[in-house]
Amino acid sequence: MSSLVPPLLFLCGPLLSRYLSPPLPPPLLLSLPSPLPRAPASPRHLVLAMLSSLGRLCELFSSSPSYPSPAQRPAAASALARFFLALRAVSLATGHELSAEVGRKLALNARKYPAELCYGKAGKYTDYTGETGIAKDRASQAGGAGSAVATVPGVVAAIGEFVRERGWAQFHTPRNVLLALSGEAGELAEVFQWKGEAKYGGWGCEEAGGAGAYKEADRVQIGQELADCAIYAARLSELIGVDLDMAIRLELRKA
Repeated sequence: MSSLVPPLLFLCGPLLSRYLSPPLPPPLLLSLPSPLPRAPASPRHLVLAMLSSLGRLCELFSSSPSYPSPAQRPAAASALARFFLALRAVSLATGHELSAEVGRKLALNARKYPAELCYGKAGKYTDYTGETGIAKDRASQAGGAGSAVATVPGVVAAIGEFVRERGWAQFHTPRNVLLALSGEAGELAEVFQWKGEAKYGGWGCEEAGGAGAYKEADRVQIGQELADCAIYAARLSELIGVDLDMAIRLELRKA
C-alpha cells in the first residue's frame, strides 16, 4: 500500500494544490480610483506627487547603470508603483479614461512606427513620414480609437510585444527607458505650468492665480502624455524584474 503513495501524490498533487492554494487576485484595472494622495487635490498637486516618485526612481538609478541591486529593488518597485498610482489619479482628476488613452496611443504608435519599416532602427517616426503620411504637425490627429487596455498586466504585455515586433529590445536598457519616461512626464507637467491651482470640484473649474484656462488642445495632449507615461512605466517594470501589478497592490495596502 505504501508503494502507491508517491504515484497517488504525483497524480493528485496538482488537484489538491488547486483547491488548497488561495486563488490569484484578478489583474488590477487601469481606471480604478487611487487613494494616493489621501486629500482632494488639484491636477497640479497630483502631477507633483507623480514627479516626486519619479525623482526617487532617478535617484536609485543614478548609482546603477543597468538594474537596481537586489537590495534596491523593493525601493524601486515601491517608487514605480507610487508613480503609477499618481498617474492614474491625474487621469481621474482630468476626466481621462487611462485604459482608453493607452489603447489609442498604442494604435497611434503602431501607425507611426510600422514594424516592417523600423525593425532594428532607433529613428523618429518622422523618418517614415513618406510611407505613413504622419508628419510632426499632424501626429496627434493621426491615431484611431484603438482597443482599450483594461489592466496593468495588459499594458506590460502590450508594450513588450510592440517592442519585440520592432526589434527594439537592444535599445531598451533600464536607464534609457527611465530617461524616456522622465521626458514624457516633463511634457505632461508642461501642460499644467502657469495655469494656477484648480478649485476643488473637478476638471474645468475656474483657475485661481493662473495665466489662463485649459483648452481642448490641452485636454488632448494630457491624454496622450498620460498614455506615454503609463506605457514607459510598464516597460520599465518588465526590464527591472518588477511585477507592477503586485507592486501596486502592496503600495495600496500601505495607504
